[in-house]
Amino acid sequence: MADSPGQYSPSELAILARIKQSESGGDYTLLAGGAQHFSGDQFPQWGGFLHSYQGKMVRSHGAGAYQFEPDTFAGEANRLGLADFSPSAQDTAALDLAKRTYAENTGGRDIVADQQDERVNWAALAPQWDIGGAEASPVTRADWLKSSGLLNPVQVQKPPTLQQTAAVPTQISANANPPAMTGMALALLGAAAKHQFVPVEYDPFKVQAQQQINPPSHALIPIEHNPFEELT
Repeated sequence: MADSPGQYSPSELAILARIKQSESGGDYTLLAGGAQHFSGDQFPQWGGFLHSYQGKMVRSHGAGAYQFEPDTFAGEANRLGLADFSPSAQDTAALDLAKRTYAENTGGRDIVADQQDERVNWAALAPQWDIGGAEASPVTRADWLKSSGLLNPVQVQKPPTLQQTAAVPTQISANANPPAMTGMALALLGAAAKHQFVPVEYDPFKVQAQQQINPPSHALIPIEHNPFEELT
């Protein structure tokens, strides 16, 4: 659906362009959330979009270039005698709502006159539209939802399959980090650091040969004795 400038002045068109650029990027068929569109010239009946706003989960049924909520547009339609939700009807409702909201929040100032003088206080359009700032923001509602993570679901990592697990090499390279040590292993290492063990060379065959050459002082010396000689 295309814009319908028709009867609007340059200042009024600038106001409408600023609002719809911030709300939908100028898309007259956009639904809240930025992922769905509607067709037809009637306000869409749909389940809405659940998202986080100021720390609470809220459901928005915003639709169109200016992201009208159903009750808000219904009020404008009754006030202005609008019969549909066409681009022309959206523009008409948005400009009327912008003029009234701006006047209420600025003590009666005219947003069209302020636009001509380039001194519009865009924050005064809240709570109908949260624009703010002095320069036009290129960020659409869909961009805001995406940046907040609402359109980017977390990718859940699935556990590896048996085939994937079997394909993992079991050898540990020389540069690999050693596994974490248990408390018992750390305690043993600490004890080893305190008590140095000095190896002693010991050859049992060498000791035996040395004893045969130099018997100890308490060694028994065998005496030749033949008891049969005494009996003869």
